[in-house]
Amino acid sequence: EEKEREKEEYLATLPERNEDDSLQTRLIAALAYLLPLLDAAERFGWPLAAVNPGLFQLLTVPMYLLNAVPFGLGFLLVFFGMQAIAGNPETPALIRFNMRQAIQLDVMLFFPIILGTLARFALNYYEIDLPGLTILASSAVFLAVLACSLYSIVNCLMGSYAKGIPYISEVSELTLNDTRPKSKESKESKDPEKDA
Repeated sequence: EEKEREKEEYLATLPERNEDDSLQTRLIAALAYLLPLLDAAERFGWPLAAVNPGLFQLLTVPMYLLNAVPFGLGFLLVFFGMQAIAGNPETPALIRFNMRQAIQLDVMLFFPIILGTLARFALNYYEIDLPGLTILASSAVFLAVLACSLYSIVNCLMGSYAKGIPYISEVSELTLNDTRPKSKESKESKDPEKDA
């Protein structure tokens, strides 16, 4: 009982969560997944692009815009911009959650990059050539990011949180802990049907 009371007192000190889920909010939340998609396409999508170039046509314009920033800083600017937006408690929770999840998804690409580098080093050291393994691994990483992104984008467009990506969704949900959920009274007072 005491812990529950302490939790309620703590939540009362936090600002109320912005639970806007308008169409504009949903679209902005869905656009966040361009970051991991573009990063994965650039690093791991080359085998699939060679087989099916049409698959990557939609990513051409955003990729061009990010790569137009000198010194390859386009991805970094977007990355840190998304971090700032996700950390702002006044931003709608749907955008904050999805930006943080897209960032986490992009950061997770670090692991296959490191593994690929170590594998390449080992294969070169022992003078082994396994091009099929490289193609398979790169395609698998890209398809995994594509699947997670599409799952999340569909959830964004429906106005719900994509909480089904193991570990990444849990970490992303922590973003919302600096705000408290809206109380039932404030939800009812903003409901246009109640005012009519």
